[in-house]
Amino acid sequence: MNNFNQEQEPNDPIPPGLDVVEIEDEIIIRYSWSKVTEYIMPPYLIKNKENSVIEWPRQPGYMMIPFSVIWNSLLISWFLKQLIAPTIPQSSFLFSIPLVLFFLTIGLFLFYYGICSIVNTTTLRGTKNCVSLSFSPLKWLGEKQLYSNQINQFIVKEKIQLNSQNEQEKISENRYELTAIFTNDYQEELLTFSSPEYAHFIKRKLDNFFDSSQGTY
Repeated sequence: MNNFNQEQEPNDPIPPGLDVVEIEDEIIIRYSWSKVTEYIMPPYLIKNKENSVIEWPRQPGYMMIPFSVIWNSLLISWFLKQLIAPTIPQSSFLFSIPLVLFFLTIGLFLFYYGICSIVNTTTLRGTKNCVSLSFSPLKWLGEKQLYSNQINQFIVKEKIQLNSQNEQEKISENRYELTAIFTNDYQEELLTFSSPEYAHFIKRKLDNFFDSSQGTY
């Protein structure tokens, strides 16, 4: 590593939900999906008949799990009904099987993601040799291990999209990506947050850690 722009902040506060462990040769940043989501997602608000505001849980897993159970139950019950007492022609039923399997796969994915969003923990670990990202106890896409000596710097990017006029504009819900830039200019996204506070804090911690450990190379 060789191009860190440290953003020094006095008494740099740890954002809610993050757990940071710093030792001489290692830094570990860990957070529970459910806790961090609770802090950075806006509440879901509805109004009842009395026009009073109700705040729904901020953790999407609590809604995805029952939704996916109902979704899959309806699909399976319809499929079994067609096997036992068909109400549509056999040719139409056979044609619908791939579609049912497709929607069932979506429901299973939502169920799995719902559980992950409640029980999973993300761990970002930095040593003088590598930066690793892992998820536990359930597996999730995006685990990686990057060699430290091939990383030039860390940056935080605000995610944007193109509108119909091919102009850049912010997406409806902002995303801030913590990204590693390699010495060959290749970029690898590490983490994405809805709040810039989390992405910039982790960037500062990684910058400070690798800047202080460069002398060991």
